[in-house]
Amino acid sequence: GHMSAEGTVSLNLLGDDDDARAMGAIVRHACEVLASESFGAVCVNPVGDDVGTPVSVIAAMSDGELYEWMQGALAPVSHVSASLSRCVDDDGRVIGVSGLVVADASVLPGVPHETPAAPVTMVSSRIARALGETLR
Repeated sequence: GHMSAEGTVSLNLLGDDDDARAMGAIVRHACEVLASESFGAVCVNPVGDDVGTPVSVIAAMSDGELYEWMQGALAPVSHVSASLSRCVDDDGRVIGVSGLVVADASVLPGVPHETPAAPVTMVSSRIARALGETLR
């Protein structure tokens, strides 16, 4: 990335062919997962962007069409800490959804004042231990 004279940061996302190919592979894999029978049990007619493009349409795109779609549809985001804190129990199980466990920054009770690496490592390790005990 670089900073412009106006003070905005450009991350140069999808700036070269290797980036575009790698992201295209990730998008195609996500489409496969979203179209799977397992995922179909919890989601009907998934879409891939904010305008409602069906995942099936994205999966059928040629590489050129997919790269063009990615330029308009994908944006850098950061995962908000504590976004799921009220939706999970102490062991990271999503309340009301059987078999779904979350163990990342979203389950923290608040936004850390420092880098989230240490709190996320601690909470994810605790949840992993609890999950391991449950699976025995």
